[in-house]
Amino acid sequence: MMELHRDHGGFEMPRWLSNLLLPLSWLYCVGLKIYLFSYRIGLRRRFRLPCRVVSVGNLTFGGTGKSPTVRAICEQLKSRDIRTVVVSRGHGGAFSAVGAVVSDGTQRQLGPVDCGDEPAALADVLAGVPIVIGKDRRAAGRLACERFSPDVIVLDDGMQYWQLDRNVEIALVDAAVPFGNGRLLPAGNLREPVSGLRRADVILVTGLESASVEVAASTMGRVCRIAKNSMVLTAKRCVRAVIDWSDKSEIPTNELAEMRLVAVSGIARPASFSMMLKSTGVNVCYELVFGDHCSYTLRQVDSIKRAVFDNDAHAIITTAKDAVKLADKGFRLLVLDIEMKIDGMDKVMDIIADFSAGGSS
Repeated sequence: MMELHRDHGGFEMPRWLSNLLLPLSWLYCVGLKIYLFSYRIGLRRRFRLPCRVVSVGNLTFGGTGKSPTVRAICEQLKSRDIRTVVVSRGHGGAFSAVGAVVSDGTQRQLGPVDCGDEPAALADVLAGVPIVIGKDRRAAGRLACERFSPDVIVLDDGMQYWQLDRNVEIALVDAAVPFGNGRLLPAGNLREPVSGLRRADVILVTGLESASVEVAASTMGRVCRIAKNSMVLTAKRCVRAVIDWSDKSEIPTNELAEMRLVAVSGIARPASFSMMLKSTGVNVCYELVFGDHCSYTLRQVDSIKRAVFDNDAHAIITTAKDAVKLADKGFRLLVLDIEMKIDGMDKVMDIIADFSAGGSS
């Protein structure tokens, strides 16, 4: 029987604390409206890159599936011979402040400490697509254009990066928890009011692999009412394969069935990872859940080693985002390779292709 151990694996804000912080959310909302108004009247201008920009983002913090969506879109663009570069902030990376090339499309050049866990993980699974990071996405975009001359830049987590112009806005909404508690930060996890969805050309309702039909239908209806002019599509995470991280080879099903595994995750929505594990039928004897973007301290690594030893496990199974930080810790690492299947991907590609052919935003 699988046991679950949480080590700061997620935080749900109690209602009393949200109420206490609500006045700060009102101030944040007022400040945001003033800031955006300065763009509308021309006091501020968005920087425009010499290529097309596709932004993938959301209204809330974490967990909607941005990374697998970026990967899916890039793979589709690459299959159409469209030169593509990913530009990301590089959250938590030492080089985020100055900007850097994470991957030239053939190999990763920076580790997770330098570029952040998500860009590093994306570089390991996304062949043929360069990745550039930088807190200043305008400078990072210029660097990408100078080095790689892309047709399209995919801006990872770019919805609230107001300073950079974009041609296509793709917003992700989780089917089960679309807008958190409905409050702006710090009283909730909304980065901007839900009306921001109206800016999106495409809205992907994700998480259908875990949400009930009724809940998903309710979210779809709510999204359609808010953003009447946006294209609303659905998407779900699927397991592509289980990979041995040491050589990126796929583990055969018969070998996988004989293995006892300790599951480890440090992501925004660990329940989604647990559900995907169950869908594969792997034998998970123990599960450890850490906080999102966990850096894996010596104490945390020791707790994983104890779990492996105590449960006589053959390996640990984790996410690509966690694997880049655990690769040098002495474990045999298996990675659940997850893809985002978008119902209507051709329609998304048609919108991007229209702009790439010379449309305007």
